[in-house]
Amino acid sequence: MADYRDAAGGENADATNSAATQFLTTMADRLAVAEDRLSVPHGTLARLYTETDHNLVIKIIAACETMLNELIEHSMTSGLGLGVSQTKIRALKAAADLLTRGLSLQGRPSKISLAKSLNMLDTDDAKFVGAVARIRNRYAHNIRNSDSRITDLAPSEPDFWKNLTYGLILKKEEVPDDLLKIFVTQAFANFLHISGQRIHIQSGGLFGLLSIPDNVD
Repeated sequence: MADYRDAAGGENADATNSAATQFLTTMADRLAVAEDRLSVPHGTLARLYTETDHNLVIKIIAACETMLNELIEHSMTSGLGLGVSQTKIRALKAAADLLTRGLSLQGRPSKISLAKSLNMLDTDDAKFVGAVARIRNRYAHNIRNSDSRITDLAPSEPDFWKNLTYGLILKKEEVPDDLLKIFVTQAFANFLHISGQRIHIQSGGLFGLLSIPDNVD
């Protein structure tokens, strides 16, 4: 996958434009696939980076939580074998639904920690969702933050920007705010793409006891 930073720093204008176009096209394609998976109208996610920072974060975290629920349910109901009755499958799905409804996104225990323990998230995925959730909380718990930029609400921890962008940005000073939203949207598209692939990987056993590569490409 092309890195937008490489495109921005290229010496050849045609190569720069080509890399930037590939970067944005890949991102848009992955978001379009996610829109179908999440059963939301086309355009809901595809141009998130053009929306306000507040809307960007709220939509991302809502989609991430929906995807986490799917990952947990998939892990609990896949790999059961052909002889398992539909009644048992429905019971497991109901248990997964009850479990996810009873868990918060963060904390101990949480949907993030459960999905990670089931091998449905790796460390980078969990850090991304956790970083977005921290910004969401700052929007949700103070009405005065509604018009704030992500950069205004971000915590000062050294690794926060790395976690929020899957390592594309190490310091917020590296990029302007509008470009930052593109990187965050790209990280979100990456999360959805990886999660979708994990759901389609053949499971090896009950409750997610399977081996999934750390980096799904």
